[in-house]
Amino acid sequence: GAVSAVDDKVLADRPIVNLGQGLQGTIPNLNITTSGQPGKGSSFNVRGETSINGGSPLVLVDGVQMDPNLINPQDVASVSVLKDAASASIYGVRAANGVILVTTKRGGEQKPTITYSGSIALQEATVLPDYVNSYEWAKMYNECWPSKAYTDEMLQKLQNGSDPDHFANTDWAKEMFRTAAMHQHHLSVNGGSKAVHYMISTQYFQQDGILRETANQRFNFRSNLDAQLGIVKLGLNLSGSRQNIDEPTTSVTGEGLMRYLTWFTRPTVPVRYSNGHYGFLDGNPNISQSVFKNPIEALNMGYKDNKHYRFDGKFFGEIDIIKGLKFRSSLAYKYYMNDVTTFNPKNNIRYDAEGNALTTVGTNKLTDYHYLETTYINENILTYDFSVGKHSFNLLAGHSIQATRWDKNE
Repeated sequence: GAVSAVDDKVLADRPIVNLGQGLQGTIPNLNITTSGQPGKGSSFNVRGETSINGGSPLVLVDGVQMDPNLINPQDVASVSVLKDAASASIYGVRAANGVILVTTKRGGEQKPTITYSGSIALQEATVLPDYVNSYEWAKMYNECWPSKAYTDEMLQKLQNGSDPDHFANTDWAKEMFRTAAMHQHHLSVNGGSKAVHYMISTQYFQQDGILRETANQRFNFRSNLDAQLGIVKLGLNLSGSRQNIDEPTTSVTGEGLMRYLTWFTRPTVPVRYSNGHYGFLDGNPNISQSVFKNPIEALNMGYKDNKHYRFDGKFFGEIDIIKGLKFRSSLAYKYYMNDVTTFNPKNNIRYDAEGNALTTVGTNKLTDYHYLETTYINENILTYDFSVGKHSFNLLAGHSIQATRWDKNE
């Protein structure tokens, strides 16, 4: 159909990182692609990439545009997907690729209720390359490069492991990846009187990546307040998050770490020599250190401090003017700041197993990146519902204005 919806029961008791994982496979024609990299969320698509209605949809959380990956799934009451032009027409050109409406939980007329939930999960790579050992690798290398062959003595050391500094047996994939833990804790309080309802929640989330030296740490909060004062209804929604993403200074894809692993390593070189330096050479003098890249050194080289701060606030008021005639006005404010500090030592000195320097050091590089985005949104909607005989009518007039400012320094 043109509109599909699910409630919070779909998301309950599932060890998920973000809303996208919880919605996978639950709504027809909503395609969700999830990244396993810590800090990277899910991407949403309605009806497919190549369809007329393809592309990234507009996501509104309680009426305010927001990244769905930043919503705590346990705060969600329902999710609706508007797939065609008629159902999404009120949102104008922004709805060209469909609309996802997320409604968060609110308080009710009840005594205060405190709810805690938490989960712990383990992650690991489902498939890793199954490499041959260094002895078998060296024999195959000899067939390809007879002029640079490993001698019988070298092959013997590879086979018996008697000289691990010069003739190691390294499984580089197992050195790069790990079994990683993920845990989250959610605490909420909701309740209210006949006139005032409230819901307050907070979440702490920690995910270690299966790739070493990667992690994602996030703290969220949300507060929804509603008050009924006669014919006037007032509401205040507040939410925010602080996120810290750990990742290596060397990229993972492209010419980065995975290329290092698949193209520039060999099992005869150790991760580190016994003297503590990272390995780049084995005991074969015919193979230069220049054709080797140590991905474990790249994982640990330098540091990258990547912090994200977000705040969203919305105040709204609604008044029943006469029977069937309502006016609703809202003012929203969005704040997002991203600070990234990256220290990247260029061309670290390479050493052999005896501690001799093989290269000279280059120039270190320190970069600071700052991005700030603020948005103000004002919406005004007048609706009139009435009936004539067996026919019902709904009239709507709306006005919306949005102002956004971006500031970037790097």
